[in-house]
Parts: sequence; C-alpha cells; structure tokens
Amino acid sequence: MKLNYPALKRISVFCMQVVVYTTVVLASVFHASCRATSDGIQMVSGDYTAPELVSFTVISQNELEVTFSKQIILENAAVADTGKADCKVPVSVKYSEDNMHAQCILSADTVTGKDYTFSGSVRDASENTLSFSFPFRGYNAKVPRIIFSEIQEGTSRRKGLKYEFVEIYVLQAGNLSGLKLSSTYDGEDRSYMLPAVDVRAGEYITIHMRTDETAHCVDELGDNLTESAGYASSNSRDLWVQNTKACFGSSGDVIQLINSNDGTLMDAVVYIRDSLADWPKAEMGKAAAAASECGLWFEGGDVSHALRVPGKSGAVFLVRKNLFDLTYKAEKGKLPGGSIPASSADWVQIKSADATPGRPNI
Repeated sequence: MKLNYPALKRISVFCMQVVVYTTVVLASVFHASCRATSDGIQMVSGDYTAPELVSFTVISQNELEVTFSKQIILENAAVADTGKADCKVPVSVKYSEDNMHAQCILSADTVTGKDYTFSGSVRDASENTLSFSFPFRGYNAKVPRIIFSEIQEGTSRRKGLKYEFVEIYVLQAGNLSGLKLSSTYDGEDRSYMLPAVDVRAGEYITIHMRTDETAHCVDELGDNLTESAGYASSNSRDLWVQNTKACFGSSGDVIQLINSNDGTLMDAVVYIRDSLADWPKAEMGKAAAAASECGLWFEGGDVSHALRVPGKSGAVFLVRKNLFDLTYKAEKGKLPGGSIPASSADWVQIKSADATPGRPNI
C-alpha cells in the first residue's frame, strides 16, 4: 500500500499527539497518589494519614483527656492496672465541638501513685485508624511545692567512679507521685520518675543520679531516713536512680522538674560554660525558651540569660541562693501562685568541699 505525502503527514502528527498526551497523563499520575493494578495505573484520591496523638493529660482521679491532630472517633478505650492487664476498666467518652479532644471518664477512681495503662484506637472520617497504649500514674491531688536547691555534676569520689546528685527542697507538703526529673542534655528516655511518697514542708530530698552497686543504696520511702548507706547519703530522704552512666551536661544543661500529670514545669535550672556562645544541643535552647515562656526562668530563654559556669571542663556544683527567703515566705503564706520564678542571679557555683546533699546550703 502506497501512502502519499498528506497521509504520512497526518500519521506523523497523530503519533506526536499520542506521545504528548501520554507524557502529560503519566506525569499527572505519578505526581499524585497512584496505584498499579492488573488493568494499569489507577488514580487514587483522599486522606491516607492516620490521626496523631497531640497530648494526654490526667485531669482527676477518674478523668483523662486526649487530643489528636484531626477529628476522631475513640473506640475500645479502657484503663488497666499495669500489673493486671486483663482487668480493664471501661471509660465513657465526651467529645469537644471539633471532635479533636476526647474527655474520658473512668468507671472507677485511680489510686495515687499506682501505675496504669490507657489503651484504645481512633479512626477519622476517612477510616484511617491509630491504635495506642501508654502508661500513666494515678492522679495526685496533693502535689507539693518543691524546688531545686543544689545540683552536682560529675565529680570523682574515687578512681573510676563519678557521682552526681540533685537536691530538692519542699516548701509545702504533698506527695511526689507523678513528678519527674529530666535533663535536657541526657534526653527524655533517661528521665527519673519520683516515687509516690508523702513529704513534709522543710524536707531535703537528695536524688542520687548513679547507684553504687558496692554500697547499700536504698530508697527511703517511709519515715526511717537512715536506711541508705551509699556515698553522700544523709539523715534526710535519699532516693537512688538505677543508673551507672554519667548524668547531666558538663558543658551546659537545662535540668527540669515536671509534673507529668499535666505537663506543668515546676522548676528549672539553666546553665552553660562561659566559654560557649551557643547551646551544645539545640534541645537545650528549646527547653530554656519553654522555661522562660511560662515565667519560671524569667530573665529569658536566650543563652545569654543562662547561669554562666567558669572554665571549659570540670565538675559543676550549683547552689540556690534565695532558699531561706522562699522558706520564710512559705511559712508566712506569702509564696506566689504557680511555679517559683528564678534566674541566674538566684544560683551560684560553689567548691566541691562546700557541697551539702541533704543539708542546708552553705
């Protein structure tokens, strides 16, 4: 069969159009979501991202609140005693107007200091689902007013063994359940959850950050405050972190005391070596800014407002200077509400010989 020139021209134009249209279609398909099937490529549209958990708060002895990134329906929600996973307490759910917040009412009260697990699943309007399970402690209705009073980082007490501690002072009585000690330098996974212990106003609590396995290091949870025989134990309450690694940042850190029930920052100490112009880790800047935003480290969260520690290395010993003034205000009922504001002016570095874990500061 012979093709004249006009026919060849029409065929060429048609082939070029097919190539162009095919290219456009494929580009559109692969730019968007697509799915390969036996029949070829099919266009897929819709929302395929599962809801994300934004926050979880223990509101009271029988009430929890969860917030998600989009509108959700909460299903199979239940609370279980961590030691008895098969014995679950069902919850009833109330939603906010935007259906992103779920208020969960337990059919039985939780016990202060007891460990529980909250579990369930959520789905959104596009049928994307998320299953969850996370631990919490029974609601603490008697949170004490406590503050950091002394901090020691990285001193050698004998060859091959170092030692750190945090001393906490109780301004107003309460229970320590749900309170968490956290070092921004060490990271969240090395946080220490304080035990459910009733404490009195005027108490010193020494949290020893490393346990010496050769000594009698026991948590003093009752009225007998002479049980512990580990290094730097005192006649005040001693608590021991089950850890043998170094703690805190010698170059700088933001050490925090947090009420994990509601996420409230109760106290913070922000320090850095004076030889440094910026934070050793970006997380420290964020933590310092958060302490400033809530009015706790009130001068500001910039590195220039941190407590400046002299030298490039060596152990850090920090003592709170205004402890007696705060004690007087607590006794007279004149403490401000909320967290106790502090700044670098309220802290000072001392020599190792002047450290006084479990005793009044020098």
